[in-house]
Amino acid sequence: MASISTSKKSGTRRLLFRVSNCDERAQIHLGRIPAKEAQGIKRRVEALIASKRSNSAIDSETASWLAGIDTKLRANLVKHGLAAPIAARQDFTLIELVDAFFASQVVKPSTLASYKQSTKSLLEHFGPDTQIRHITAQQADGWRKALHESSLAQATVSKRINTAKSLFARAIMWGALEKCPLRHVKRGSQVNSLRLVYVEREKIQLVLKACPDDQCRAVVVLARYAGLRCPSEMCDLRWGDVDFTRSVLRVCSTKLEAYGEKAVRDVPMSPEVRNALLCLNPGSVDDLVLPRVGTCETNMRTMLEKAIVRADVKDWPRLFQNLRASCEMDWADAAGHHPAAKWIGHSLEVSAKHYVRVRDVHFEKVTGSPAYDANNDAQMTHMMTRHQSAEVSNNPQHLLQSQEDCGVVLLSADPCRDLLRAGMGGEGLEPP
Repeated sequence: MASISTSKKSGTRRLLFRVSNCDERAQIHLGRIPAKEAQGIKRRVEALIASKRSNSAIDSETASWLAGIDTKLRANLVKHGLAAPIAARQDFTLIELVDAFFASQVVKPSTLASYKQSTKSLLEHFGPDTQIRHITAQQADGWRKALHESSLAQATVSKRINTAKSLFARAIMWGALEKCPLRHVKRGSQVNSLRLVYVEREKIQLVLKACPDDQCRAVVVLARYAGLRCPSEMCDLRWGDVDFTRSVLRVCSTKLEAYGEKAVRDVPMSPEVRNALLCLNPGSVDDLVLPRVGTCETNMRTMLEKAIVRADVKDWPRLFQNLRASCEMDWADAAGHHPAAKWIGHSLEVSAKHYVRVRDVHFEKVTGSPAYDANNDAQMTHMMTRHQSAEVSNNPQHLLQSQEDCGVVLLSADPCRDLLRAGMGGEGLEPP
């Protein structure tokens, strides 16, 4: 994304970069500075370019660096659209900062809803009329403690802290704040492995039978066997994206529009997906496959919850996300993790953190026997029998009693001890 060029004659350094792939290469003269310092500037500029390309807020560390650089470097960054010009400091209240933050965002409605949940907790804790420069690190610790003491999951707390840091980073970039009051607060992990569940095919078959119509069944099948996001990737799916000849689905992801070619991916169409789509009577190439998805008429989550109740099966957390995760686990077992991550539409890192888990079938492949399950009576009986056998074999009194019962008479070991004490003669083992 950026590179450092050093003049052999003068020793001066230049930073070369492109703000977008379509722009010509720009450069900033850094002068005679150490290579380590030049690399540090390069990393910060790359972070600013990534933020501009994805239209997202810069992280708090980059915002603090931006606030402390010299005016000449700042002016060069402003020239290339990577920083805002330094203006007279404005005293923002918290509600004014929140309003300005939302006005500057170009994100999806679901992301905006997540931001609003985070900023709502800030406004409730600090008060909307609080001057942001008066918020101290101690008060920030109080807000974090209140989040942890609430009923929120750790992953949710982490997400809200992350959003709050982005909010104050934007204030630093605008010149309204010198330091982020949350700079010392750790985000924590957004991984919640306890809510990652593999949904078995047998359970899904019962749920499909309980679905009210073919379109609802197709929604469940596309999530479980094709890994489509619901509703964002299903509401725009058209019959022109379905290739029955090659057994391929072309999926357009609105969530990844900012990443260019990553927003479109080809997904293998399993027999379950093919049969579910054929039941919908395919129309013309421009017709929607699932016209009810994404409308206010049908709530897909409510539909699935009711089908689970009618099927009389145990429900699972994160209904649609765990269907996607189960699909990726099946793909990873069949084709490997790299193709599975490509088909599902995210990176291997995201897959490892949020989508795949070790299951009993993996233990069985290695050990050759079923993984231990305390609820399995047969396995429990087998384990108890092996345990009792081990106790018996390690009990000397039991060995003596068993040998007496069989008519075996144990001889004394004293003659053997005499031979050991005497040692071997000079003639060796064989007689002369």
